[in-house]
Amino acid sequence: MATGTGKTKTSITLVYRLLKTKRFRRILFIVDRSALGEQTEGAFKETRMENLQTFADIFDVKELKDTEPDRDTKVHIATIQGMLKRLLYPADDMPTLTAGQYDCIIVDECHRGYLLDREMSDTELTFRDLNDYISKYRRVLDFFDAVKIGLTATPALHTSQIFGNPVYVYSYREAVIDGYLIDHEPPMRIITELSAAGITWAQGDEVEVFDGITGQLDLINAPDEIHKICNLVFIRRVNSRILYEQMVGRATRLCPDIGKEIFRIFDAVNLYENIAPVSTMKPVVVNPQISFEQMVIELDTVTDDKAIDLIIGQLIAKLHRKRRHLSQEQTGSIEQLAGMDVQNLTQHLRNLSPTEAATWLTQRREIAQLLDRQDGGRVPLLISHHPDELRGIEHGYGNANRPEDYLNGFEAFLRDNLNLIPALLVVTQRPRELTRQQLKELRLALDLAGYSQVNLQTAWRNATNEDIAASIIGFIRKAALGDALIPYSDRVDRSLKQILASRAWTPPQRKWLERIGKQVKVEYVVDQTALDEGAFRSLSSPDRFTIENNAIDVEIVDYH
Repeated sequence: MATGTGKTKTSITLVYRLLKTKRFRRILFIVDRSALGEQTEGAFKETRMENLQTFADIFDVKELKDTEPDRDTKVHIATIQGMLKRLLYPADDMPTLTAGQYDCIIVDECHRGYLLDREMSDTELTFRDLNDYISKYRRVLDFFDAVKIGLTATPALHTSQIFGNPVYVYSYREAVIDGYLIDHEPPMRIITELSAAGITWAQGDEVEVFDGITGQLDLINAPDEIHKICNLVFIRRVNSRILYEQMVGRATRLCPDIGKEIFRIFDAVNLYENIAPVSTMKPVVVNPQISFEQMVIELDTVTDDKAIDLIIGQLIAKLHRKRRHLSQEQTGSIEQLAGMDVQNLTQHLRNLSPTEAATWLTQRREIAQLLDRQDGGRVPLLISHHPDELRGIEHGYGNANRPEDYLNGFEAFLRDNLNLIPALLVVTQRPRELTRQQLKELRLALDLAGYSQVNLQTAWRNATNEDIAASIIGFIRKAALGDALIPYSDRVDRSLKQILASRAWTPPQRKWLERIGKQVKVEYVVDQTALDEGAFRSLSSPDRFTIENNAIDVEIVDYH
């Protein structure tokens, strides 16, 4: 579930139902630091379940300080570090944990720090230690004979490897469409001369080189033309998708007290586009701790062709990364032993059959030992003093460079998909029949194609210099039918005014219509379901009546 949509509250409700129906008898709630544990403790004490009673009023909850819960404890909150200590390094006076201590374990922020966990292939199991691939965290979870439930806003590859595929997903986009989080405009791209053209040093130019480990600043002459740099350093690129999404997630939270409606991204290094196509490819060498020497030893002991081929592939992939960090001394020694340049070594190993490559490597074990040495060279950090110049600041629209191109692309998308997305036909031909569910599905489909309401509003403002807060349906009807683009709030107010003036409503009826008008500004479509289940559920009136869709469907058409 996206950040800010209530994972903890949802999990507390889930725990309550599981305990009430006696599906589980004792649940362990794991967090990865004390601060999160304290927040969870507060949530269990504050969340009201039934008859105004909180969860903690109904079921016994043991907190972080309670390291020895009794038999009547229904929920035990603990840190992963505390459970690890109790399980692997227990004190003499500490009760021993049993596999049946808990029958359900809920892990909050389950994506964190468990990078070594990995399922080993059948081939690797024949020659490699299972413990090389399993973290202590995984061992804690596997110790208990319990159902494991993971909660996270940013699942990673290892998350699904431990917990399986998600059984429920509530995305940021859905939360924005449902009104629980806010959207952001297309990112502001800061374009400079150097970021666009790159930084170049000619052969012989003096270049400052910084060593991040020693802190030493050296001055060298460029041996060749240097240009391995396409971004300025005053704003760094975040390489972690999880870190990036968590930072963005902090800005998505609602703040009506200050009139917050959107948030903006100012992008100096094109991070927004570069992190979008997130790679799901698995690395060849999953465990970086396995040394070159261990791989060569494995080649000398295994006989299965598939295993040899796997090891050779992993070794070559690891060599590709390592050779960029070799010192001049290491490079010279390896080339002397190999009888060829280091750059040609990987190609030579690929040209050999797996068995031939294994024989070649085992006869030259010293190469593996040299590759494992930690005194290799480091990629230098070059410092540029080149003068730069701001070219401009513009919104990024994905594949479109100009807002006009983005709006034209939106029109083309509607033409191409009018008969493929059922809700588009409803919006353009039978608007009074549109339901809230159809509207949500339509907004998700458009958002997936890159056409969100905020993006369209921004593109329209930049293209026409008119700031019109029209709805997504207003943009659809403008693009497909040529309807006038009117601010959505104005459309609602105008239509409601016409409805109120159309006949002599009783005071309770006028009050209901005003409530509906207020709600339609939030939900866009107020149908019978909204009247029965939404914000009106707790309201009652002797004059309650059924209103036809066309009487208040101001999101789609004006009142007639």
